[in-house]
Amino acid sequence: MWQSWTGTAESWDQSLSFADDSSVFQSYGWGEYKSRSNWIPLRYCCLDKMGNPVGMAQMLVKSMSFRTFFIWVPGGLVFRFPDSRESDITELVQNLIAAVRANYPVSLIRFNSQTPNHSLLSFGVNRVCLRPYCKINSGYTVRIKLDNSMAMLREKMTAKHRYYTKKAVGAAISWKLGSSDQLLRELYALHQEMVLNKQLPSITTAFEELQCMRDALGSKVLILVGYMDNKPVTGCLVLLFGSTAFYMVASTGTQGREVSAAYAMFERLMQELIERGITNFDFGGIDPVRREAAGVNHYKCGFGGQIVEQLGEWESAPSEWFRVAVNLAIGFRGSHL
Repeated sequence: MWQSWTGTAESWDQSLSFADDSSVFQSYGWGEYKSRSNWIPLRYCCLDKMGNPVGMAQMLVKSMSFRTFFIWVPGGLVFRFPDSRESDITELVQNLIAAVRANYPVSLIRFNSQTPNHSLLSFGVNRVCLRPYCKINSGYTVRIKLDNSMAMLREKMTAKHRYYTKKAVGAAISWKLGSSDQLLRELYALHQEMVLNKQLPSITTAFEELQCMRDALGSKVLILVGYMDNKPVTGCLVLLFGSTAFYMVASTGTQGREVSAAYAMFERLMQELIERGITNFDFGGIDPVRREAAGVNHYKCGFGGQIVEQLGEWESAPSEWFRVAVNLAIGFRGSHL
């Protein structure tokens, strides 16, 4: 039976970490971060007869007009616990929707599961949910296993990526790691430079947004910035949860692009993650459809990771007209949540 979570932030994250499909987007801190931009986090846990978790879900609620709600579940329903079974996915999703609808009867509930997709799993979810008309994310990512040395990782790269990595590593780039305000401001400045140079206003973000993420997630945030002649030229921000690192923000300035600094950044980041005992790296979304994503796809796919099709987005609404209306609103905004 699903019930509202009444425990601490620490106990939520600890329970979540036992699931193979847990992610930082279901962590307590992520919910607190999103609460600062008018989302209300709801946390539910489903226990078996022995009191062991078989499902957890952090749901973000946003109020719309006339007492209607959009409920977003980033990271999706977490269900791969030691005592749970994939065959129960239909019942888990159905009962969770019923528990939420008891308090939010007119709501569109959308799950975004990062679990690798397969036919039996999607069939089970499709018995109670539908694919959205307008997706928010692509549903694809690149994942890299970090249980080998850097030499082994280089062997998996394409020949061009090995060439650019060797070129960039040979440049005089120094590195700083941490989560300080200074590193955050330097990364933000690089990001703004990239947005202006590439004319990509759709990916712009506010410094305060990055600051809120850092403050809410604390030690789960790791920032890496590279310098040439004491000037920031490349940087990234990753989120750590359990044994997985999630790639969130990355930018390279004009000077950095001249020496392919982003490739050296990747290598330095992998070295740091391996030293920290991180065994999985999620490179974040790739998009097979949008033409403007071609450069990002090329960069992320060339390091030898596995392209993963995720279970992705599924939704439930109390009526078809309401589902259509919310999907039209999402398509009009074209925003990532």
